Amino acid sequence: MRAPRIVAIMAAVTAVVWVGVLVTTVSVLVRLDPSVPLVLGMSHWSAAAEADTTALAVTTSQPWTAAGDQGWLSVMPQSGEHSATIKIVAEPNTTPADRAAVLTVTSGGTVRTLAVHQSALHPQGMLDVTVASWDVAIGGGTTVIGVTCAREWTAETDATWLGVSTDASSLTLTAPGHGDDSPRSAVVMLGDGVTTLPVTVNQAGKVSASLTLGTSRWSPGTGAATREVEVTSDQTWTVTTAEDWVNLTPRTGTGTGSVTISVTQNTAQRRTATVLVSGGGMTRAVYVVQAGPRPAPTPSATPGPTVSPTVEPTPTARPPRPPTDDPTDEPTDEPTDDPEPVDP
Repeated sequence: MRAPRIVAIMAAVTAVVWVGVLVTTVSVLVRLDPSVPLVLGMSHWSAAAEADTTALAVTTSQPWTAAGDQGWLSVMPQSGEHSATIKIVAEPNTTPADRAAVLTVTSGGTVRTLAVHQSALHPQGMLDVTVASWDVAIGGGTTVIGVTCAREWTAETDATWLGVSTDASSLTLTAPGHGDDSPRSAVVMLGDGVTTLPVTVNQAGKVSASLTLGTSRWSPGTGAATREVEVTSDQTWTVTTAEDWVNLTPRTGTGTGSVTISVTQNTAQRRTATVLVSGGGMTRAVYVVQAGPRPAPTPSATPGPTVSPTVEPTPTARPPRPPTDDPTDEPTDEPTDDPEPVDP
């Protein structure tokens, strides 16, 4: 009798799968198979505002595919047969706001996602200028630099030879002619009470000197990061910064070389730093803007079980007592027993 029972159970399961009544249950059992894991090396990536790249480890024993949901995020390769490391590239974010994307990896019926957050290169409302430096001819001159900011801002410099004036949306600089042999430089500091931004001014002397940098701005993500900046010069130069979360190596050099700028992980709000490279009477600056951490998503409330109201039973009315001729026979709620018979 036991064998027919087993056959009946197996037939019932086969019939259920055939008609598709418990397809979800069968799928869950397949997905929980420990022989088909899918693990990503990370679940979140904060990309720098400039073009940024990272590597993502994909661990699986099955074929897989990977795809992003935004055009500015690319992945190479987009598929594989087993575990691999894929390259993810985020294009520069030139929009005025931060942006997000999701990279989806699928393998063996299992899906894993990587959340990507990228800060804006020029956030809306943040203090910014159209150019960060001005090279003045030996004979002098005037330039107007555009300024954008959501708050009131000021500009000041310690250089007595440089004229500085401002209005709501521009900075005007005026330099007279320079008759000395050596070049001279100045730094104009713009500030809005939250952010400071340098604008460097360099004026050549009778004896020319050169000093240029590979970039004037760097926008790393929230994590610890490193950037190498090329220095081209025919002079001895030094590198300085006032921020302790920025490390510079080396701090001095001669002729053409490079300086490595390193920043620590940022666990607070967006922060800025100015790296100054000076040599031969000239000064160049690299403006560093490091993004703050992305706010944690607010968890959605999980609905609790629905409680049905309890319905109290309706009391059953007692039927009326039949009338009696005995006036002393008062109605009572207590039950009465019939008298016991008396023996004669």
